[in-house]
Amino acid sequence: MKEVIKLTNIIDAHVHLRTIADKRMPLCTPHTAKFVSGMLPMPNTNPHIYTSEDARKYRQEIELVLKHFELLGTVDIFPTIYLTPQTNVNDLVAGYLAGDVFSCKQYPRGATTNSAEGVSGIKEMFPIYQVMEKYGIPLHVHCEMPMDVDVDIFDSEKFAIQEMLIPILDNFPNLKVSMEHITTKKAAELVSSGRYPNLVATVTPQHLLYDRNKMLRGGLDSNLYCMPILKRKEHMEAIRNAVKNDERGVFLCGTDSAPHFKTDKNECGCAGVYSAPVFVEAYVKAFMEMNVLEKLQAFMSDNFCKFYGYTVPEAMQKTVVVEQVEPWKVPDVYDGIVPLFHGEELNLKARLQ
Repeated sequence: MKEVIKLTNIIDAHVHLRTIADKRMPLCTPHTAKFVSGMLPMPNTNPHIYTSEDARKYRQEIELVLKHFELLGTVDIFPTIYLTPQTNVNDLVAGYLAGDVFSCKQYPRGATTNSAEGVSGIKEMFPIYQVMEKYGIPLHVHCEMPMDVDVDIFDSEKFAIQEMLIPILDNFPNLKVSMEHITTKKAAELVSSGRYPNLVATVTPQHLLYDRNKMLRGGLDSNLYCMPILKRKEHMEAIRNAVKNDERGVFLCGTDSAPHFKTDKNECGCAGVYSAPVFVEAYVKAFMEMNVLEKLQAFMSDNFCKFYGYTVPEAMQKTVVVEQVEPWKVPDVYDGIVPLFHGEELNLKARLQ
């Protein structure tokens, strides 16, 4: 075995843990929690996380699972609420000041999983953004057009940047905004341009590793179907170039790991890639291919801490060692859920130091 890299205090800034009620949380949470010092779980659960009380209870639910796997106290949780025009700003501020809420997530109405109650236009959201900007509450944006807007699915992110994201950035320059799971050249160039100092982006492993041919060539691989959808090779290369040349620390690890049982994937083609069991190896593989392994530490942890002014508590500090090993086969399923790299051989393996 040969050591490839050591990574300290990994933060997954965008992950789906589901809930105890739908049985996926206990199956999936340990895969992420084992290697991270912090994780930001998405609020489009069923039911959604709408209020500070919802966020507090959801955090307790996650902590129960962590305790069961003896991980409680070794992982920080950044609770996020589902932003809608009906969000109560007084409750939001109170929850933020009390530490029950870390940030808000905005979904386009109907454009992704459990987003039917999302936002269809941003003007009605301006009073909420104003309060968030005043108190320093971060905003995470799923940047696609609402489903009832007649836009080609491969162009949805491009149009949403112009129609939804840029007006937010122009009108609220002091609001911390993260454009989630970027997929296009336009997004990569906007974030890296420096035009908006308070804008960052998360990047998934699949959008660094693959273009849409990987999902479509030879028949649809529904396990690579996610929203936003994989794009042309030129977009993947643009994201890679932006990450490679990131000197401002504006690109962050956010796996968007989204578990769906194999039966559900086969029946409905649910959007989501389950990368949690191999997310560390996936990012290392991508950065090795880009020949910028020295930038992985910043991407996996430092950029998050810098942008959000966060210091990892001593009890949650971890070192992950990634080694080059004899090829091993990634299981076809983990607990009924098909992972990234399913059935493929990898020669990288992560472990805690």
